[in-house]
Amino acid sequence: MKLNADFTRRAVVHAAGQDFVPSPMPGVERLMLDRIGDEVARATTIVRYAPGSNFSPHTHDGGEEFLVLDGVFQDEHGDSPAGTYVRNPPGSRHQPGSEPGCTIFVKLRQFASDDDRHVVVDTTTPSMAPLVGRPSAVGRVIHEDKRKVQADIAAIFAATPASFADDKVVVNGDGYTRGFRDNLFRVWEATKCPDQEADDHLLDVARRTSFWDLGQLIRSCKLESPRAFDAALRLIGRRALGTNWHTLIWMRSRVWVG
Repeated sequence: MKLNADFTRRAVVHAAGQDFVPSPMPGVERLMLDRIGDEVARATTIVRYAPGSNFSPHTHDGGEEFLVLDGVFQDEHGDSPAGTYVRNPPGSRHQPGSEPGCTIFVKLRQFASDDDRHVVVDTTTPSMAPLVGRPSAVGRVIHEDKRKVQADIAAIFAATPASFADDKVVVNGDGYTRGFRDNLFRVWEATKCPDQEADDHLLDVARRTSFWDLGQLIRSCKLESPRAFDAALRLIGRRALGTNWHTLIWMRSRVWVG
């Protein structure tokens, strides 16, 4: 079976207009979004468990990740209420089901073979932050492969002068952080649009004003917020302002002079 299997083309599925189809297990229904294969398949699916239903024990050779949309998903590892995100790596095994019933959004067999990290995240906890490239929106990255973060940083380094990037390599026990990658990208984008007048004004205000976070500093100056924010990014890139490069820089970020 092939459904929306050409990943070079955009596909849109309006779930409300689609029918759930029965799975081999009673009470478990599926709404297929993309699929390559029959019962064992690379797939993206919305799965609905009726109260008291369950699936037979099985192993995920290619890994599984899912987000609980409603109800409570259950297996031998515990209960996962609505808002829980779970990554089960290749080779993991479980027997899923739900006494109260639930609906999950699930992706199967889409892991790299060496991606062996088990992840459980409660997405209902408040930890939203501004989205890179969309200053008026906030969101939350639930999971991102460290290798992609490292590849993104390498690409930014390749596209930026050594004088900009070389002194900003920050590593910790787990390698490069996603926050560092996103901050590096945004600082470089701001640096490509110089505005010396704004930079000088914001730095002068910073040296003369008592402030705690970036929002307080920006509100203390006479610049419009987007212009002041870009000036702050350039000053951070030049080390005229200091901040924590490992958390995404935004209005509540702690900043200081030098």
